[in-house]
Amino acid sequence: MKTQRVQLDISSDIFDKVMFFLENLPKNKVKLNLLNSSKDSLDDEGTNIFSKTAGLLSSHTIDPLAWQKEMRREWDR
Repeated sequence: MKTQRVQLDISSDIFDKVMFFLENLPKNKVKLNLLNSSKDSLDDEGTNIFSKTAGLLSSHTIDPLAWQKEMRREWDR
C-alpha cells in the first residue's frame, strides 16, 4: 500500500473537530502522529531544534574501541 504524509497547522478553535474526523477514519488506513508545536520542540520553520546542533559534539566523540581497550587495561592491573 502506498502511503502519503500530510502536515497540518490547525487553529486551536477547530483542532477538536479536525481530530474527531481523523480519529474516525479507518485505523488500518490512517496513522496519526501528533507533534507539539510549542517553541520548545519546533522552531519557526517547523524543523527540529536538534537538527541545528548536528555535529556540535562530534569533536567530543569517543572512539568506542579505544575506550574499551583503556577500560580493560584498568581492569588488568
